Amino acid sequence: MGGKDEFGKINLSKRDETGQKQIPPNSHTALAHGDGSIKILCQSYSYVDRLDPKTGSFDAGLLFMSFQRSIRKQFMPLKHAWQIAIS
Repeated sequence: MGGKDEFGKINLSKRDETGQKQIPPNSHTALAHGDGSIKILCQSYSYVDRLDPKTGSFDAGLLFMSFQRSIRKQFMPLKHAWQIAIS
């Protein structure tokens, strides 16, 4: 969606053939981008450790890291916007 690779710039205004935005305004990506005034560095990592023999399920998940100068001024406003959008 961002272009040629995973680090390409995201076009939040891009529309599909029906006129709908390709990235919905209430999506994680759009909310995290906001108006561009809050910037954080973030990265997620998927992991799969092993298959649990008792349950037959994978021990798997997603780790999220973010780096910011101020959690209160940068991360918390983003988190608040996500909470409003999903409530």
